[in-house]
Amino acid sequence: MLRNKKILILGGRGFVGKNLLSKIDHHENSITIVSRKYFLSNTDIILNDLTLYNKKIMKLFSNFDVIFNCSGETRNIKKMKNLHVNSQKKIINYLSKECIRKRKKVKWIQLSSIGVFGFDNFHKNNFISENTKKNPSNYYEKTKLQSEEILIQGSNKYLEYIILRPSTIYGKDMKSNFIQKLNYFIKKKLFFYINSKDSIFNLIHVSDVVDALILCAKSNIKNQSFNLSCNYKIREIVKVICKHNKLKEPFLVINEKMIKFIIKLFGKFFNLSLNERIIKILTSQKNFDSTKIKNLLKFEPKKKLYEGITEVLNK
Repeated sequence: MLRNKKILILGGRGFVGKNLLSKIDHHENSITIVSRKYFLSNTDIILNDLTLYNKKIMKLFSNFDVIFNCSGETRNIKKMKNLHVNSQKKIINYLSKECIRKRKKVKWIQLSSIGVFGFDNFHKNNFISENTKKNPSNYYEKTKLQSEEILIQGSNKYLEYIILRPSTIYGKDMKSNFIQKLNYFIKKKLFFYINSKDSIFNLIHVSDVVDALILCAKSNIKNQSFNLSCNYKIREIVKVICKHNKLKEPFLVINEKMIKFIIKLFGKFFNLSLNERIIKILTSQKNFDSTKIKNLLKFEPKKKLYEGITEVLNK
């Protein structure tokens, strides 16, 4: 448990931020949130858009012991660069100098993404650790990697960091609707496997992400990056959904080349809900290794797959 800390949460209204806020003991710590919009909370709220330079607000950052950066933009490309890169650069550059000037220690916990390694067939080895070469495959992932690099370069003996790279985060009120889509196609008996029932789907429940974030803040470990993922076979996820709906499990497996041929032939005329990226995800054999966080921080995910998926479907 975190105690006697002055904590700042960036992105406190987001999916992870809200769950983090609910799990930190408000009686044992002083908690402040930076948010663009006001919302009901028993914590202090600083109304500010992180993409807009505000020196008065920035000066406050060095007053905190722990800063959780859970902010993120997934849709608007211009906002991605402004938030993940431009804003991060201004804040870290200023905070780095202030920490040295005041000789004040600040621990910055950065919520990044496992996507910095990319989902293309770049890695010959499907076992991906923190040391694996980064190869982000879309703009979001590229800006998240840049954000990491800015933080690492700005760190010093007073400004410490931990970077947490979760895989797809799921849970109640999740933004992504991929579980609901999977549920829809299974219920309509339209689901089929591509290449194999043993393709790997990388998930991590939001409660486990929050536990890991808090553990990163509590620990004396500093200046480290951690992967965070549970690597399930896709048939395990399908089995949970079928059990929830009391349906028989689908058995059809279609070759990837056949699927791509069908998309090329009929994609212009029908919405097939499949594209190259989705096919890569559904045929992935990538295992994101979380051994490092288990060894250094003694962290183990607690949420069971059936419990987590059911929670989403019951919403």
